[in-house]
Amino acid sequence: MSACCRAPGYVAALDAALEHETRPRRVDDATALRAAPAGLVFEIDVTPLDFSASRIRALLAEGREPRYLVPDGILADPALLAPYREAG
Repeated sequence: MSACCRAPGYVAALDAALEHETRPRRVDDATALRAAPAGLVFEIDVTPLDFSASRIRALLAEGREPRYLVPDGILADPALLAPYREAG
């Protein structure tokens, strides 16, 4: 099973060999992924988020939390983000 994320409206330009391999494997319905053990491709439109490492560091320096912008495991260990919090 495979899901590919793309920006809404974006059409990837695949080389001929990759297009040849993936075209017959593409499905339009996510439930089709459950029907096969492997080998299918389902494309998902995702809205890109406008954030960067610089923005995350700025939030930390301002004393704000970058929740949902970094993995929960990073937030769970205060020592990892302490240098950025102290920079503000």
